[in-house]
Amino acid sequence: DLELRNLHDQLLIDDQIDKSDINIIQRRRQHVIGELLSTERDYSRDLDLLIETFLSPNSILCPESVNKTLLFGNIRDISDITRRLLNLLEYEYTKNQQGDDAHCCIGQVFNGLIDQLKNIYAEYCRNHEWVHV
Repeated sequence: DLELRNLHDQLLIDDQIDKSDINIIQRRRQHVIGELLSTERDYSRDLDLLIETFLSPNSILCPESVNKTLLFGNIRDISDITRRLLNLLEYEYTKNQQGDDAHCCIGQVFNGLIDQLKNIYAEYCRNHEWVHV
């Protein structure tokens, strides 16, 4: 009986979540989402720069002898899906910033794009393997 009573008391204590703990968790979550957005923005910018620098028709940085299609593969598709991902993440982050943390669904953004992301990056990886051969 004493052991059962101790378990019961422990459960009651565990159920009492301190509001400061919730605030800490929310701040950490916002920070992680902010870092994710920052990384995706940088990645999207870098992809745009790569495309503009090496794949533009007037690029002098990539010699004619280089097979750009083989080397860069579907980099434009990657840039497009990255931009879509970033836009959706920013939309969800806006909900978070407006205090609607309960409806901020970052995971659903990835779930909604997972098949496209897998297909696009699988193609890129296959092309990358050919470049090394």
